[in-house]
Amino acid sequence: MSIANNGKEAVQMVRAGNFEMVLMDIQMPVMGGFEATREIRKDGALKDLPIIAMTAHAMAGDREKSIAAGMNDHVTKPINRTNSFSTLVRWIKPGEREVSKACLSHWSVRRMWKAILPLSCQGSP
Repeated sequence: MSIANNGKEAVQMVRAGNFEMVLMDIQMPVMGGFEATREIRKDGALKDLPIIAMTAHAMAGDREKSIAAGMNDHVTKPINRTNSFSTLVRWIKPGEREVSKACLSHWSVRRMWKAILPLSCQGSP
């Protein structure tokens, strides 16, 4: 898991990294989420990378704006655990992954998983 401080940084990180999914905020400094997504989609190798909007934009038409910008889905804040988990499951491809011990030991990652996973699915991390 990596965190970008702004949209331009997010584009650079995605181009340089090996990500399975991007959770993209719409309102970010330097470059917003719509523009960042359009930049990512210009790279043909990233055309199938799931990009999920995570935003407070919950008005009629906001989801359509996210999709039009090239995002695959749209999750609104405040985060609803059930909806968020369903969205992640819809877009994350099944398979085994390596997760660094540093990532697993990071308290915010553990807290995030406990926040979005139903109790029956919690375990490690």
